[in-house]
Amino acid sequence: MVTAIEKDTAKTLADFRSSHREMSEAQRAELVRTTKERIGEVSKKLTEFEREHQEMARQLREELSSFQKKMEREVAEMRAPVIADLKEARRNWQNLAKVMAAKRVGKPIPAARAEMGVSQAVKEEAEEAFETGELKERVLKVIQAHPGGITLPEIGKVLRIAYIRISRPIKGLLEEMVVTKRDSEYFPA
Repeated sequence: MVTAIEKDTAKTLADFRSSHREMSEAQRAELVRTTKERIGEVSKKLTEFEREHQEMARQLREELSSFQKKMEREVAEMRAPVIADLKEARRNWQNLAKVMAAKRVGKPIPAARAEMGVSQAVKEEAEEAFETGELKERVLKVIQAHPGGITLPEIGKVLRIAYIRISRPIKGLLEEMVVTKRDSEYFPA
């Protein structure tokens, strides 16, 4: 026969199992709910991170593109005077080669291309200025008017004479330390 204690114990155990089942189901439901919430939050964070990452990548691409274009412009600006100097040096070398070839065979010397198109009056004026020392002063004024620097061919263009004729006055100005030279440009001292 089942005693009252056994009945009470069986009832307590049944209540305990029922409570345990209810508690397990509640915890399982809570776990499912919080897992879904966490997955939703992580998904939002990942979406936000991806959007921010794409924006940062876009900005970096724009900055890199801008920097590259700026560098290309600066390099082109730096190359331009060098290319111009090389072309002029080539032209002068060709003129020199023609003069030397003409001298070897005893033919009259052709006019230098640098002086082609310059009127005889301008040539005579330049010769006179060179002889009187005026050219040196004019060269100094041109250099002083260009504190950012100016090349020998540019000085020749300003004075409308072949730049080769400016070499002596420039040399004198450098010796007097009135003018300084950096690379191929002349600056006021």
